[in-house]
Amino acid sequence: MNVKMISIFPEGQNAKIDIPDELLWGVKHIECCIDNTIPQNLTPVPDDTIRFFVTTESWGDYNKIILDNPRAYDYLLTQYPELLRLPNTVKLIGNGSFVDPAPDIKKKFGTSIVMTNRNVAPGHRLRHELYRRRKEVKTPFDIYRGTWNQFEPTADTLPMPPWPNRKEKVIIFNNINHVLKGHLAFYLVPTILKHLLRRSYSFFHSSCLKT
Repeated sequence: MNVKMISIFPEGQNAKIDIPDELLWGVKHIECCIDNTIPQNLTPVPDDTIRFFVTTESWGDYNKIILDNPRAYDYLLTQYPELLRLPNTVKLIGNGSFVDPAPDIKKKFGTSIVMTNRNVAPGHRLRHELYRRRKEVKTPFDIYRGTWNQFEPTADTLPMPPWPNRKEKVIIFNNINHVLKGHLAFYLVPTILKHLLRRSYSFFHSSCLKT
């Protein structure tokens, strides 16, 4: 069964997630609400539906909404400690990437990085440390200021084309090396969704055998 992706992010909108039918007894619909779409999907989950909430951003705007609406979702994928204590919750750390592939771009000698104010994942902390120690890098080093979570400009940083101009953002890959801190959230979601449903399926069947 295909999952209905509810997202404003291109990665979320374009994601194709198929859940094996054997995990879905009596289920007719599966919904996956990512970040900004959570407040618009707070009605109690129908009996024939499975609904996932996914938080990938760093500002935590939806935490209270999720806590106040436990009947609005079945499973939660999040990075926030206060939410990870809830039932049917899995830790997910990552952020969406808004850059198109650019296999034909000409590379130059050096390293590039995109710097933003995010600082929730281990990769974020490493990125901030790399920025603080940028003067120690002896090879050419291009530091681009992210457009979604603004980073205060400095004289040695470069602007990026504004979101959602994903075609021009490929400039960040014009170096031989590029430092990534883990834009994996949207690519991990399908695997985690299937894992959660398999775990629920196994628990359901083991409970039936015990009774």
